Amino acid sequence: MAVGDRPRTERPKGPGVLGVIADKVFHNYVWQSIFRSGYPNTPRNQMLAVATNVFLHLHPTRIHKTHVKITHTYCLGGLSFFLFLGLTVTGVLLMFYYVPSVERAYGTFLRSFTLPSVVDTNKIKAEFKDGLLQLTLPKKEEAKPKQISINIAS
Repeated sequence: MAVGDRPRTERPKGPGVLGVIADKVFHNYVWQSIFRSGYPNTPRNQMLAVATNVFLHLHPTRIHKTHVKITHTYCLGGLSFFLFLGLTVTGVLLMFYYVPSVERAYGTFLRSFTLPSVVDTNKIKAEFKDGLLQLTLPKKEEAKPKQISINIAS
């Protein structure tokens, strides 16, 4: 080593960026479920290769009952059943009790309108019965149609 030279440290050789990308692309569950990935050496692994591969999934598999391994499912079947049951019950309740009205949606309600000039405001009657408001708006006497008698000459 010459004077002024620094000792070089060697970097450990790893897979590199392309190796890491290739590893993530080709060694994941999605890639292996679409394309073949190695030869299964046991009947159980052969059955799993056929059952989890998209292209091979159509072929029936024969496997001995001792080669089947039962795994957990996080109770997703029961969870989805109870969610469906709750959705059905609330849907039925909505069918019977939902009334699409502005008054029920927003609580108290105030509606105002302008009366025409032919209405006699001193004789207006209002009656509220069984949740129904009935207004009686009589016309003024001068606004009512006049009857004219017709004399027929013979």
